[in-house]
Amino acid sequence: MYVSFNDLRHTSLMNGETDLGGLSDLYLDERTWRTDYVVIDTGGWFSSHAVLIAPDRITAVEPENRLMTTALTRADLEAAPAASTQKTVGEVIGSEWLVAAGQPFYAAAGYMAVLPPAIPRKPAQPAGAHDPDAVVDGEHIHLRSAREILGYGIEASDGAIGTVADLILDPGNFRVALIAIDTGNWLPGRVVVLDPKWASSVSWNDRAVRFAKIREEIEDAPALDDLSGLERGFEAELYRYYGYPRM
Repeated sequence: MYVSFNDLRHTSLMNGETDLGGLSDLYLDERTWRTDYVVIDTGGWFSSHAVLIAPDRITAVEPENRLMTTALTRADLEAAPAASTQKTVGEVIGSEWLVAAGQPFYAAAGYMAVLPPAIPRKPAQPAGAHDPDAVVDGEHIHLRSAREILGYGIEASDGAIGTVADLILDPGNFRVALIAIDTGNWLPGRVVVLDPKWASSVSWNDRAVRFAKIREEIEDAPALDDLSGLERGFEAELYRYYGYPRM
């Protein structure tokens, strides 16, 4: 069963009876839509309010109980890299805040890395996958804030569809399996979802994700009335409808 990012926000991270904080954000790799870092707001029980942990350090997710579990301790979180929740990665594009560009380093425990709110080494990019506004000083920025993506416009090849309402996650690895779209008055009462891997381009300046689909094709897609309890079988049904092979 998939889980909703909106449902996970502020979900408590627990080690037994110890409350370590709450999930504040996810930092996603825009090329794969997988989560590289989970941002945990510790609530200020030590000097850094927000820290970064690797998603595989979360051992269980129970959105119905607003609970995530981990084997990490308070000492582990104190040693984890701090993350600023006041300035998103997207804001780096329009600023000079390029500290430690491309120089991640690792905590002593070996499983957590600093997110330089900055720029990793340039990876190979599929042609046309990203707009020029996702490049700074010749380097592609590929880490994005999940909170920032909420509200981005969704566009088909023949017009606007709506806005990003939620991100539907695989709780096993925090991969974004589907983007939930608020269609406004176009399809009232309908929940429209698309696989982010089908996006033809992402514009961070325009705050838009674009798909090479037409509105009629999306309108006739399998209906989904509610995101709660969304099963993997629905994702397979979408792939069959749109004619994409499962990877």
